[in-house]
Amino acid sequence: MYKTHIDFKKQYEVYKQINSNTFNEIWLFQQSLPIRERKDTLKYLGFNHSGKYIHFLNEYGKENKAVKDYVNNFNIASDLGPSMISQVIMNYKTFQIEDIKSKLLIAIHYLTLNDQNLRKEKY
Repeated sequence: MYKTHIDFKKQYEVYKQINSNTFNEIWLFQQSLPIRERKDTLKYLGFNHSGKYIHFLNEYGKENKAVKDYVNNFNIASDLGPSMISQVIMNYKTFQIEDIKSKLLIAIHYLTLNDQNLRKEKY
């Protein structure tokens, strides 16, 4: 588990400021499977495969190789996989982080990762 050090209560407040249609174009809730000692099925936030955000990443990937690799890894794994996480950590400069589109990708990446690690809401 990668710890982002983002306060989940503050993150939840950010979610409240995002229009629900916009939220749903980026994310959707899925059902996590019970693992190890946890017997409950929990809500799991993942990227909306058919949403405008993934379409944005595919289009942005045409001009930015790092983004192309990132979204290709998503398309293969159908989730925020380990290769995507390590790519942002290890190769962040290749994302051209001064670009506003890359800043959006990185923000959504870490919000998603943090949510997946900290949400404990039953499905």
